[in-house]
Amino acid sequence: MDKTLAAVHERLTKEIAYWSDRWMRLKEDQEAGKDVRLNLDNIQRTINDLEGRLENRKKELQSMRHVTNGTPVVLGGALVVPIGLLRELRGEPAPDVATATFSADPEARSRIGLLAMNAVRLAEEARGCRVVDVSAQKCGWDITSYAPAVDGKIPESRHIEVKGRVKGASTVTVTRTRSSTVGIREPSITSPSSL
Repeated sequence: MDKTLAAVHERLTKEIAYWSDRWMRLKEDQEAGKDVRLNLDNIQRTINDLEGRLENRKKELQSMRHVTNGTPVVLGGALVVPIGLLRELRGEPAPDVATATFSADPEARSRIGLLAMNAVRLAEEARGCRVVDVSAQKCGWDITSYAPAVDGKIPESRHIEVKGRVKGASTVTVTRTRSSTVGIREPSITSPSSL
């Protein structure tokens, strides 16, 4: 966390310093009567935006320090049915050979993962939660869900690990790395449940 915070601070501080220096030089040129191509107000807005981004990112990273490991609780699951399976069950012919059979290629896995992420996001939003996709941040889970306040109190955020599965899969495998991130002693295989 400290490395990420330092990297974010360094990158945004450099960018703020660059634009601040640029603004000062252009302001001096403008006062000297030179033709200034960039709008100083736009540069000032950029500086303010960068400063706001820096503060927000610092707060976000500081709040992640308070995330504690615990035993995950499975609240539900989602079944995403591939279109090819639906066509087969309906007796419809497949459009072409490539879509008639399942392929375990990375693109298919990515597509299934995106469908699962979208299904979980929609389910959480239907509960009135604000959903943040944190999968690219490599923090150990895929979605952070913020439930609405109850009696003026904001419930703890929920960290959701999303697992999309292929046709015929009856288990969900949690890797050792993922297990250690969420605090499970040993990786486990859990049967999915439906929402």
